[in-house]
Amino acid sequence: MAGSFVFKVVENTISKLCELALAEIILACGVRGELQKIEHTLTTIKAVLLDAEEKQAHQHELRVWLQRLRDACYDTEDVLDEFKFEALRKQVRKGSSIGQKVGYFRSILYSPAFSVKMAHKIKELQQTFHDLDVPAGDEDIPVLAIVGLGGLRKTALAKLVFNDISVHNHFEFKLWVFVSEDFDVQQVVLKVLKAIKAEKGGDGDLGSMNFQQLRAALRECLNGKRYLLILDDVLNDDNKKWVELKQLLPGEATGSRILVTTRSNKVAKITGTVSPHKLKALPSYESLSLFLKFAFKKGEEKRHPNLVEIGEQIVEKCKGVPLLLKTLGSMLFSKTSEREWELVKNSETWKLMEKDDEIVYVLKLSYDQLSPRLKQCFAYCSLFPKDYEFIEFGLISFWMAQGLLESSYENENPFDIGRQYLNDLLARSLLEDFNVAFLYGVFKMHDLLHDLTLLVAKNDCCLVNSFKQKIAPSVRHVCLIDSDSSDESASDFLGKLGHVRTLRFPNMRKRVTSKFLDENCLERFQSLRVLDLFGSTFDVLPKWIGNLKLLRYLNLCDSLHIKKLPNSICELQNLLSLGFAGCDQIEELPKDMRKMTSLIFLSLTTKQRDLSGHGLEHLKSLQFLIIWGCDNLEYLFEGIQNLTSLHTLGVASCKNLVSLPHGLNNLTALQTLVIGICEKLVLSEPHRFKEKEGNDYQGFSHNHWKLQICQRLRLYPIGFYGDLPTL
Repeated sequence: MAGSFVFKVVENTISKLCELALAEIILACGVRGELQKIEHTLTTIKAVLLDAEEKQAHQHELRVWLQRLRDACYDTEDVLDEFKFEALRKQVRKGSSIGQKVGYFRSILYSPAFSVKMAHKIKELQQTFHDLDVPAGDEDIPVLAIVGLGGLRKTALAKLVFNDISVHNHFEFKLWVFVSEDFDVQQVVLKVLKAIKAEKGGDGDLGSMNFQQLRAALRECLNGKRYLLILDDVLNDDNKKWVELKQLLPGEATGSRILVTTRSNKVAKITGTVSPHKLKALPSYESLSLFLKFAFKKGEEKRHPNLVEIGEQIVEKCKGVPLLLKTLGSMLFSKTSEREWELVKNSETWKLMEKDDEIVYVLKLSYDQLSPRLKQCFAYCSLFPKDYEFIEFGLISFWMAQGLLESSYENENPFDIGRQYLNDLLARSLLEDFNVAFLYGVFKMHDLLHDLTLLVAKNDCCLVNSFKQKIAPSVRHVCLIDSDSSDESASDFLGKLGHVRTLRFPNMRKRVTSKFLDENCLERFQSLRVLDLFGSTFDVLPKWIGNLKLLRYLNLCDSLHIKKLPNSICELQNLLSLGFAGCDQIEELPKDMRKMTSLIFLSLTTKQRDLSGHGLEHLKSLQFLIIWGCDNLEYLFEGIQNLTSLHTLGVASCKNLVSLPHGLNNLTALQTLVIGICEKLVLSEPHRFKEKEGNDYQGFSHNHWKLQICQRLRLYPIGFYGDLPTL
């Protein structure tokens, strides 16, 4: 069969490439890197050849592709044999002694004609293999595009499909990938693989893979599987990129589908294999109904006919866009002054929407109504990428570190203030999709509202895609969301940002290393309030961390290599939030944590058997304590009753924990105790609490321990519990 025949040809070519990879003649001619690229390409192609064998008899395109592949392999072998021949010819001419070999290789090195000729041939081969992407074949995956203006709830419709029970039962994989402006094929493939790994559990070390390895992994995961892939908010109208992605997605299993949401008719035309579903604006009567639902309490609109009349004119300007109707309706909720409604109706902003068909300008009407503090809180959400899943106390901790939570009266709890701010943004529909998971709330921001945050925060906050990107001198808050730049360019970039107050490096291990975060770099950032090093590659956190005297928020969660936190971290008396949950290599906690007197939020993972001896019991300001993934932990620490401010305690995935300290019974401020996946824990059922979940929990044994105070106790069964939140 042609497929098996070509498979053998490819194997032979790969073998020859490996054999010659370190040959001195290859090194002398400087073509090793180019030959390695050809080898990687062939290795990827080899992964799908046997599958191609079964289909090529009925697919003309596949037969042609196999022929081209065979010819390219033969051409490669010819080039490799030419190298061998030239080496043998020189060896015969010069003799085979060691000294003569040195002279021979010099003659090769200084033979520009041979080197130039071979380099040209190899370049042609590279181009040939570059053009040899696996064809999609006749069994192309059907693609349906949902197209419509921004804010028409295309994503909401796609979610209804995604979460439908019949869809769940039909597909082996359901994969959701948010794309937006970034249609780099490698990044999209990486996101698809992450979605696959998330369904299976765990994400592996995808960040260290090159493009060829990612392609092979994608094929391996999806070959023979029936899957639904939803690509949300696709803006790319480059057909070449779409074809490249499509060719990487196996379509062999009947029943696989791709669903695309987009604002562009051109994108819908490029991607769709069937007629697109054009999402239309709401009709006028539904638009008014939706607007009034958010602008008034139920039935209250009947008492304000004049406002309803003005509202009808506002609704007409909204052009049936649900996001606008919700946001403006929420903004006008509880406002009974006709003047305030008239100001919205007559705003000059509507002209911008008519001109550009861009609703961000109209959404700004809602932003303009916010208090100064709430405006800042909203704007700082620009430091998180689109489609980011916010975590309630993570965002509140972030705001707190920036000094945005303004108390109305003495001794008001900052988290209560933060929750009120959060509720205000949710009530105004500036945040959405609020759900409760474990002991925290999660929510998202519509991508058009994220565009608004970028608009209003552009002089203060910046999302950085590359260390070569230029940012305004006024910027004080920076988040690096992606970069393939070198450590050298990273150091140059950061060296110009000594005045910033926020540095976020989410998922550092996926992009850059921690080498540039040395004493000559971040130590100079004496104005830093927020440092997010999620997923860093440190083995030992540098001692300079203790010199950042103004630091209030430090996130080290999921830094998988870090083994030690320096004791200097305890000198950060201003620190309010510290997270190193998921750092499962940390040997022990710093010894002087008692000094961290301002700490309000702490999440941790350690290899210790006992948490005593580090001063945790002296953290009088601590309100949230999360202990997660401590496999060796058998006991917490004595003196826990001294944590007089503690109102939330979460203990999970501590498989050897056998008991909780008796002092827990005396925590007068404790409101929520959450326990999950602690199989050896001996615990009695408390006799007084307001809420209990998980009655069938099998992860601990009951005894005679009692908790008198706790208002909410949640006991989660094995298998229920997922990842703990990061800061």
